[in-house]
Amino acid sequence: MKELRPTPASLRKTGVKVYLGDARFMDSHTLAVNGTSVRGEKIVIGAGSTPIVPSLPGREATITSDEILFLREFPRRLVLVGAGAIGLEMAGAFNDLGAKVVVMDQEAEILAMFDPDVAAYLRAILESRGAVFHLGAKVSGFAGERGKVRTRFTKGGPEREVRSEQSCLAMVTLVYLGFPWALALGAACYVVAAATLPRLRPPGKPRG
Repeated sequence: MKELRPTPASLRKTGVKVYLGDARFMDSHTLAVNGTSVRGEKIVIGAGSTPIVPSLPGREATITSDEILFLREFPRRLVLVGAGAIGLEMAGAFNDLGAKVVVMDQEAEILAMFDPDVAAYLRAILESRGAVFHLGAKVSGFAGERGKVRTRFTKGGPEREVRSEQSCLAMVTLVYLGFPWALALGAACYVVAAATLPRLRPPGKPRG
């Protein structure tokens, strides 16, 4: 999987300016990165997320969404536990690369916080490409080991299982930085490796 990861050089070839280093906000439109000033009309803070590992039997046989892009071998069969944004991103990518993908979630539809019509439309597209969904399912545990794992679940009946090379826990909690507003992407695109993030208040944003 390492060769599929974008590098700073490959990003630069597409016109993206990449700054590697520690960054600090100078004001609501300016970052200082290793002595260089980077300015943008809009700034997106991609703080990432932290994987959730539920206390289920056999969880040692699973991987998390942080590990899936660093696998030494491509999984031909992949189970994704969680049908949120991370799970669907991985489902689409690995399905397009040739893996047989199964997605499980306890919700009745994927992307539970999105418009249900949009979610159903996206699921239909993924299903047409070969992805399999078990929705309204409760994962009860795992068996085996990484590289040869069985994911056990119930769905309105007796316990069932799906065999795969990897079972990925694609459930995350977002890193919260104290920013209660959304920042949209501006015309210029920059990538900064790390940032020190104070609690800034944009102009006109009411306190409290």
